[in-house]
Parts: sequence; C-alpha cells; structure tokens
Amino acid sequence: MIYFIRHGESIGNIQGIIQGSLDLELTSKGKTQAKLLADKFKKKKIDYLYSSPLKRALQTTNILNSSMHLDVQIDDALQEYNYGIAEGQPWQVATNKYGIQLGAWGFGDIKNEEGPKKFCERIDKFIDNLSINFLDKEIICITHGAVISRIACNLLGMDINSRPRIRISNTSVMEVDNSSKNFLKKFVIASINDCGHLI
Repeated sequence: MIYFIRHGESIGNIQGIIQGSLDLELTSKGKTQAKLLADKFKKKKIDYLYSSPLKRALQTTNILNSSMHLDVQIDDALQEYNYGIAEGQPWQVATNKYGIQLGAWGFGDIKNEEGPKKFCERIDKFIDNLSINFLDKEIICITHGAVISRIACNLLGMDINSRPRIRISNTSVMEVDNSSKNFLKKFVIASINDCGHLI
C-alpha cells in the first residue's frame, strides 16, 4: 500500500493565504495532528518514507518518523504547486485578481507560476517510478493538497485540466493499492481523505 498524506495544519492554512512554494511551518495544532497520525501508523511495517522538502511537510514527516526511525527520502517532486507572484496573498484576493480557485493548481497565466503541464509531468513521473520499482511495498509519502489531488487525477485517468471535487484535509490519508496482484494490475485508489486518526 502507498499512503499519500497531506501535511498538518500550517501557518499559511490558518492565515488563509496561498502557500505554494512558501516554506511555512506547522502550527501547534498541526503538530498535534501529526502526532495522532504517528499513532495511526506506529504498528505498520513501512518500507519507505518520502517527503516534500517544504518545512510543513518535513515537520509532519519527522513527527511521524519518531517511532519508525526510517531514512527519509526527500523528493522535490512532492513539493506543492508553485503559484508564482500569487503566493502569500489571501485566497479571496487571488481569486478576484487571478481567477484561481481554492483547491485548483493554477492555469499557467500568473507571472512565475509553475503551470499545470509542468506540474502534472513531475507528479506523473514520480507515480510512474513507484509503479515500476515499488510494487508490493509499504510506502508513505508526505506531501501537499494539490499534489494529492493530481495523483488522484492521474490514477482516475482525468485530464490535466480537470479539477477533481475531492477534499484533501490536513494529515488526511489517501491509500493506493500497489499490489502486483490487485484486480486491475495497476495502482488503485482504496480510500481518500481518511481523517479517522483525528477523531
């Protein structure tokens, strides 16, 4: 199984701003969420632990890893979408000024924005690598909302311009069946936005 997990609540989340590539830390609530996440996984045998290099993801990863003691693989492919000059602005302002929406990863027309094609290519390449080299392994990937949304699109066969109506909450877990014996012989989403550990 592969567990794609969004980081805990961050400073940018409570400020209501577009974070993207901004390197903001977890709030105290975010750290508590990560500790509850660690409790969920403490009895699971995990083979590999991947993380985005951004602080909010790395802090979540380190809390989760406090009982696992795995070598953390930091991968730039798991970074959040780069919103260019819109980063740091409130979502309300950015929506009015640039026409982007909360939960979307942009349309490529903001100055210095990463662009959906480039973004999707880096995420899809990461997924392709997992599908070739990591079948039947237990893997955790700590990442960001737009990344998990894109992974869901990839696995559901949706176009890069699609915006899936999927909630990706802080420390929510998307489980992907990577068994070589599953019924489709390819990655299958088993669950999404699982926040049971927070109850």
